[in-house]
Amino acid sequence: MRRVFSRPWFLLVLLPGVLLVLIALATHKPTAQWQGDLDIYARYANEIVHGKLPYRDVKVEYPPLALLPMLLPRIVTLGYALPIKYINGLFLLGNALWATILAGAMWRVARQVGRRPWVAMLVLAGLVGTLAPMLGWRFDLFPAMLTALALVSALAGRDGWAGGWLGLGIAAKLYPVVLGPVFAARALARLRWRKLLALALGAGLAVALAVGPFLLVGRAGLLSFLLYHENRGVQIESLAGGLVLLGVLAGQTTATVVFTYGSLNLESPWATALLPWAMPLFVVLYGGLVAALVVREVNEARMLRDDPSAWASRLIQASAAALLVFIVANKVYSPQYLAWLLPFVLLLRPGQIALFGAICIATIIFFPFFYQSLLDFVPWTIWLLNARNLATVALLVWVVLAPPRLQLRA
Repeated sequence: MRRVFSRPWFLLVLLPGVLLVLIALATHKPTAQWQGDLDIYARYANEIVHGKLPYRDVKVEYPPLALLPMLLPRIVTLGYALPIKYINGLFLLGNALWATILAGAMWRVARQVGRRPWVAMLVLAGLVGTLAPMLGWRFDLFPAMLTALALVSALAGRDGWAGGWLGLGIAAKLYPVVLGPVFAARALARLRWRKLLALALGAGLAVALAVGPFLLVGRAGLLSFLLYHENRGVQIESLAGGLVLLGVLAGQTTATVVFTYGSLNLESPWATALLPWAMPLFVVLYGGLVAALVVREVNEARMLRDDPSAWASRLIQASAAALLVFIVANKVYSPQYLAWLLPFVLLLRPGQIALFGAICIATIIFFPFFYQSLLDFVPWTIWLLNARNLATVALLVWVVLAPPRLQLRA
């Protein structure tokens, strides 16, 4: 045991979580006004600990498994109430745990695809440290960790486990659902029904175990959270929101910031005009991405080529692209969404990683440090927001067009 804790690789795996805690604590006081999600998490946990059932007695805006990281501080304290600062501190330590497991998974993936694991750990630590002022106080590292475990399983050929981890991710934050068709593309193109069945059964079983009990006790409330997100407006940080703000700067439209559906959204004639296009844009971009991936795999099969290394590279790139499509076409672009990309962006080209790092830096400048300036429509923050959004689109295009370059190890 002592040998394990003294090995350099173990210390590197711990580094992202350690930086997360240190930087989140150091920056918490000046940014506390924008960490209101912590109050929501604590309220959910407190009501559940006191015997109320989620979705029946407590209105919850997240999928069921998201309650696990929220409840963890109360589980650790055996249900005893502590001052909120200690509850928040335990929540942060929980995020450090998720970051450490994520790092361990990415160490394994880096070895699987022929990358230097220590480089991947340093890059991950840098990205997590950059996002720490915001990311330490959100639960998005938890589903990101689950998708990292899904990637480890997929690259190892364990389709049932890959589906299971994806299913748990869906039960925690929904977004991993866009990864399902990507993970299934190779088996579908080559008509490998057993692999497809294993992936589907793994995902279905995980979702059923995580969601099923809540369907029994609070079906109406469980389904209502989907409608909750469906009815959200154009969030100020989204691509559409950035365009609206540019219109305001140019004097072409007006806009008002309103707090609805748990986010700060824009009421504007332009927002009203842009909102209906979000879903069609996503369907076109995502459908095209998955179709192109399947066609590529079909062509590979027809040419009797079965290169696991090439597939590993395409899987990672397509997964990153699918998540970027989800972000770009979404009416919401919350800063914590960047955590979703961590398991995949680490394995992209150095230039793409650098661009993602710039996106993270730009994001953390206006949220949480200068968020009030953005809400007040201060011009430089609007330009910074749109530069970040344009960089996100550029990263999507680059990832889609870049040829594969990873080498899968036996």
